[in-house]
Amino acid sequence: MHLSELAGQHEALDTALQAAGESLASLAGPAANFATDRVKAASALSTMAGLLAAHLTLEERTALPLFESDMPAADYKELETRARKATRGPRHSS
Repeated sequence: MHLSELAGQHEALDTALQAAGESLASLAGPAANFATDRVKAASALSTMAGLLAAHLTLEERTALPLFESDMPAADYKELETRARKATRGPRHSS
């Protein structure tokens, strides 16, 4: 598997996510130059989206087929259940 490539992409995504967050936060700052900060934020988000698309493509090509071929179905179901619980958004009461 392409572990070093996946790890490198994770690091690049972490950096891009931080840059996107910072650039979006700067839009709300009291000393913001909206036009300039908007361009920076759009660029940071575009970079992050490109990195994420490339990363998901690599994972789909390399990591997911390994899970499907090497992980017993019961183990996969358990992992999927845990992942869904961990990524569930906040619940809203009606």
